[in-house]
Amino acid sequence: MDPFLKDQGDAWGAVIVQRMKGDVYALAAVAEQVERAHAVGDMAVIRDESQPQNAKALPLLHCGEVIDRPAVRLEIQRAVVALGPSYVQK
Repeated sequence: MDPFLKDQGDAWGAVIVQRMKGDVYALAAVAEQVERAHAVGDMAVIRDESQPQNAKALPLLHCGEVIDRPAVRLEIQRAVVALGPSYVQK
């Protein structure tokens, strides 16, 4: 994995956890499904215009597509329901 993208992913994850309300363990099933989806290794690629004989991986697009996979989306929705009461304005 690209070190810059790994660093950015870790930073995003840290921000989400630090700013969230409720039990962080509500995100455990989401993380598990994301890892499973990522392990499949079906990242989108395009032809590199400057080197047409080479493919160019699109990891950011991959991240955007992973959240729409049914198993991941289901766990996201479950986490939203579980964390929802923590975000109710009083």
